[in-house]
This record gives sequence, C-alpha cells and structure tokens, in this order.
Amino acid sequence: MRTAGGFGFGKAGRDADPDGSSGGGGGGAIDARPVGFIEIGPEGARFQPINDRRLPLAALAIGYTLGLGWLIGGGIGSALSALLWGGLVRVFFLHHVTWSVNSICHFFGRRRFEVEDESRNVFWLAPLSMGEGWHHNHHAFPTSAFHGLRFWERMTDPTGLMILLLEKLGVIWNVVRISPERQAAKLVSAASAGAQAAAAGAQAARASAQTARASAQAAVGSAQAAAAARAQAAAAGVQAASSGAMVRPAPSRLSQ
Repeated sequence: MRTAGGFGFGKAGRDADPDGSSGGGGGGAIDARPVGFIEIGPEGARFQPINDRRLPLAALAIGYTLGLGWLIGGGIGSALSALLWGGLVRVFFLHHVTWSVNSICHFFGRRRFEVEDESRNVFWLAPLSMGEGWHHNHHAFPTSAFHGLRFWERMTDPTGLMILLLEKLGVIWNVVRISPERQAAKLVSAASAGAQAAAAGAQAARASAQTARASAQAAVGSAQAAAAARAQAAAAGVQAASSGAMVRPAPSRLSQ
C-alpha cells in the first residue's frame, strides 16, 4: 500500500498485488477479495465492497458512455463508437496493463534489493501502469508512497507524483518515504549477486549438458536405426539371391 494520511485518501487494492501477495512474499494465489473502495470516517478506515452493486454501476457506465457519444456526435454511430473506444477498448487495455504487472514484472526486468520472490522492475511498463512497473521496489518496500525510489524512476510514477502534489497542497500528510540508508541496507550484495550469477551459470551449464546428452542419444539412435536398416537390406538381398537360385531351371537334354 502507498501509505499516507489525509482527508479520505486511499486506494483500494494497493495493499495487495494482483497475485495476492502483500509485497514481501512470493505470491501466486489470486486475490479473491471483493472490489471496492476505502471509506474513512470517524470510526476509522473501512473497506466498502461494491460487488453487490456492480450491475447498476455497469449499466450506469454504459449509459453514460453511449449518452456522451450521442451528445458529441449526434447519432447512434457516434454513441456506439464512444462505447467501443471509451468502454471496451479502454477496459481491454486497462486489464492487460494491470495484469502485466503480475506476469511481466515477475519474469523480466531488473532487481537490486534482497527480496524473497522473483519481482522485477520494468521501466517501460511504469508510466502505463501508473508507476506499478517498479514492482520490485514495491515488493522490497510495500509501505512506500512512491514505487519509483530513484529520481528518474519517480518521474515515471504518476501515482507517486499525484501523492507528492497532494502533500504539497496539504491534503495528505505522513507520506511514507524510504530513506537512502534503508534502501542501501537492502541492496543485493556483490557476493549475493555473484552467487546468483554463478547459480544461473550452473543452471545454464546443466541445461547445455542435458541438451548435449539428448543430442548424443539421438545420434546413437539414428546410427542404430541406420545399422538395423542396412542389416535388414542385406538380409533381404541374401534371401532374394537364395530364392533365385532355388527356382533356376534345369538344363535341357536337347542342349546337351
């Protein structure tokens, strides 16, 4: 969760990744909690699910998109075009970018902190996902208000920039920042990086050895098959020669 205090400031689902993890663990289970929002009142913050109201909200969104397209274009074609681009295509890209964080950012990218999972930072996904592309940073420091920890990372963290603006305006406060000392303490050490590189090299060597063994086995199998084929061909030739000798006609008495 990007942590800050303020007047109703909150972001549902920020305290858990799409994979169901809370930033520190490996994750892997789908987060099945209901969709909703955080309501902050006198009793404190509480989660308000909206699953029981999803159909009216969906109908409202569709009606709003169709109506806006009709008002702008003045016809049913404009209304349907607005529904296509402002509804279906938008949701398509929104979902794919959102879940790319859980797929791409766990297989590709860079790592620089000691964490117990395979999270990674993917810089080109960060601006598209409102800063969530700095996924490895988030797993290393899940309470940080900024997923982009370096200056140039923060420039591609739109949500972090919005939090910074709200802090400057006095709307929110107690914004959690990760000090350079805390970051340095969690950096991957050179020895650890060397061990990881050695392990990756050993794994690649094992894969190469397995490939070489498989190639050798395939070559042996091909040689055996070729030898068996030659033996069968030779046997067939011998059998054919024997059959020819058995049916050879006897010499005629007239020729004698």
